[in-house]
Amino acid sequence: MRQGGVDGKRPGPFVAGAASCAVWTKYGLVLGDGTVTGVNLAGMALYSAYVAVYVSYAGKALARQVVRVALGMCLAFALFLHYVDGLDRRKISLPFWLL
Repeated sequence: MRQGGVDGKRPGPFVAGAASCAVWTKYGLVLGDGTVTGVNLAGMALYSAYVAVYVSYAGKALARQVVRVALGMCLAFALFLHYVDGLDRRKISLPFWLL
């Protein structure tokens, strides 16, 4: 970023980090664990800031691509939330892939 561009740096880790923190935040909310929720809310805010800085340094075409990927991740997360909200709360103690 010191060079004034994002040449050779991919946005994937930043977008994936924000998505991961969003999933863990939901997990913390479902369990009622304030520590998991708080830490991952902070992580989600930081990763979102990283994505915003990346987009501000990227060219228009790359910025559009990053925004499309981020919006796709938001849609996937919204579908995930819809699925999790319909689950039986007694099964939440199992890992989510076993539900």
